[in-house]
Amino acid sequence: MLKEITILIPTYNRAELLDKNLESISTQDFKGKIKCVISDNASSDHTKDIVSKWKNRNMYITYLKNKNEIPPIENFINASKKIDTEYSKFLQDDDWLEPNALSRMSYYFDLHQADELIFNCNIFSYNQNQPRYNYYKLNNTQVSKDNVLNSFLRIDKTIPTSPSISVQKSEMIIEALNFSKKNIACTPLLLGNDLIFTYFGVFNHKKVHFINESVVNFWGGKDSITMYADRHLFSSCYFNSLLMLIQKFNYKPTDPQLEVLRHRIFVHNFKKLYKKELKDIMYDSLYTQKLSYSQLLKYIKTKLT
Repeated sequence: MLKEITILIPTYNRAELLDKNLESISTQDFKGKIKCVISDNASSDHTKDIVSKWKNRNMYITYLKNKNEIPPIENFINASKKIDTEYSKFLQDDDWLEPNALSRMSYYFDLHQADELIFNCNIFSYNQNQPRYNYYKLNNTQVSKDNVLNSFLRIDKTIPTSPSISVQKSEMIIEALNFSKKNIACTPLLLGNDLIFTYFGVFNHKKVHFINESVVNFWGGKDSITMYADRHLFSSCYFNSLLMLIQKFNYKPTDPQLEVLRHRIFVHNFKKLYKKELKDIMYDSLYTQKLSYSQLLKYIKTKLT
C-alpha cells in the first residue's frame, strides 16, 4: 500500500477552480501522507489567498510562485523538483479527485505491481447538463505501444493523455518531463507534451495499466483538450511527440500503423502549403503516400534533428 504521495498542481489564474481542486484533496479517505506542491505561474488573481486558506487547514502544501510567467512545461518541471516521495501525480488546477481516488490508486498499485496507473475520468462540460461518466470506452488492460500508436493513428479507441489521469513512480515523471521539452515548438500549449508525459513509460518498457474506473473529474471548458481530443490528436504537436517516442525507443510500427503513418506524413507535408491560419485544418482522405520504411525513418530523423 502507498504510504505517501506527492500531488503536483501547476496553476495560472484559476483561483476558484484551484479551491475546488484542493478541497477534493482534503477530503481523501487515503490513510497515507499527502503532499501538495503548487507551482503558480505568476498568477494575477487571488491564488495565493486560496493556497493560504488550505495551508491553514493543516494540509502539507509547498507553494512556489514564479516572478514572471514561464512556459507551462517549465512550470511543470518546477513543481517536479520538489518531489520527495516514491510515487507522484499531477493534478491540473481545473480538475478534482473523487474522495476515494488515492486509496483506489494504492489498491491497484498493489494489485498489479505496476510502475504507472492510468485511470478513466468523468467530464463536467460547460455546455452540457449531464456529466460524461467513464468518458473513455476502454477495458482494464496493461497498456502497450500498439495501444498508444493505434489510438493516435485512429486505428483503435482513443486513450487519455491528460496528466491528471495518471499516477506513477516519481523518477518516471521527471524523465518524461525532461524528454518532452525537446518538442520545443509545442511547449507553450503543452500539446503533445501530455502524450509523452503519460506514455513515456510504456515505450520505456515500464509496466503501465489502464484502469476503467473514474477517480478524477475534469472541468471541460471551451479550451479543453480532453473534450475535443479528436481535434488535437493529429495536430503537428502530437504527431511530432509520437515520432519522438518511436525514434527514441527504436519502435518498429506494424504494417497497418506504417500505412497510416505514411498517410499522415503526406498530410503533414501537404499542410505546409497552406497559409499559417489554415494549417490546423484536419484532413482525413484515404490517400496513401507510397513510402518505404527506410524513407519513413529518414523523415523522422530529419524532422527531429
